[in-house]
Amino acid sequence: MKIIAYDRMKPGVTYETIEPYLPEEVANVWRLWKAGIVRENYARADELGVVIVFEVESVEAASDTPMTSLSPRPASSSGFSSRFRCLCRLKYCSTHGWTRKNLTTAQLYALSPKGFNNMEHAFGLGIPLTLAEVCHPHRTAVIVYDMQVGIVSQISDGPRVVACVASVLEAARRGGYRVFFTRHMSLPNEVAGVTQLRTAMEWQRIDKVEKVSPPFLREAPGFPIAPEIAPLPSEAVIDKITMSAFAGSWLDIALRDCGINSFVILGIALEVGIEPTVRHAMDLGYIPVIVTDACGYGNQEAAERSLAALKFTGGSLQRDSAALIEILGGTSQRAAAD
Repeated sequence: MKIIAYDRMKPGVTYETIEPYLPEEVANVWRLWKAGIVRENYARADELGVVIVFEVESVEAASDTPMTSLSPRPASSSGFSSRFRCLCRLKYCSTHGWTRKNLTTAQLYALSPKGFNNMEHAFGLGIPLTLAEVCHPHRTAVIVYDMQVGIVSQISDGPRVVACVASVLEAARRGGYRVFFTRHMSLPNEVAGVTQLRTAMEWQRIDKVEKVSPPFLREAPGFPIAPEIAPLPSEAVIDKITMSAFAGSWLDIALRDCGINSFVILGIALEVGIEPTVRHAMDLGYIPVIVTDACGYGNQEAAERSLAALKFTGGSLQRDSAALIEILGGTSQRAAAD
């Protein structure tokens, strides 16, 4: 549930009166934003006051939200201001005096006819543009791509990638996101088919089919997921024989059945399997988020080309693990609020 909290200064209160309390106020709003409670914050240019939009379970929970709990005598609880709560669910609001004309210049972009909501809207659809708008545990999944023992061992910085993936995965689990793992699987040569055999010959740099050694049979030691990021019982594992995680698998139907329209993807290898997965996903109507430093590669130049080409194409986001950890780990309360 979205609530608007309106702090209005009492007569006679000046900026000098509340200035000593501002660092604590800002720090607490920042803490609540990271926790997924505070979603928007507006300040006036013509007079003192602030509007804060936050998400909680109910009106009662809103009353108990520690909006200024870090300061022993914060501005809004020290008698300097009075709080007014609007329960209009953002569509119509009696705080209509907060218009484009009296918001600070830095906040002009945030207020529009659709109310206190930054996301673009058109034709009854929300159009997420930023990472915070895209990622939500109700509509975003995490895809850990081919982080198998036999693949991690093939790249020079495998341990670093595993550690980075583990950090993002921990944040996603803490935030309540659904997690899907993929594993690349080899078929026995007798049923592998033309494409699989030709690809294996290229990878193994051999010129005869009889020399092909399937590296990722189910019983092969390199087939399992790296133990440092082992899937939980509540998480799914998809075995595939294609580069795109969507081709020939049940991933698409599983995501759609869960109401997922975006996903965070990380793993190995960026230039071989993650790029085609992202491109396929965009054609299917998903918004992919690539965690750049949590994607391993076998060829750096090819990986850089993949990121550049995806950025040029548009439709996906590219962010580092620090940004994802902050967003994913702080959204469990957002899920509860919805």
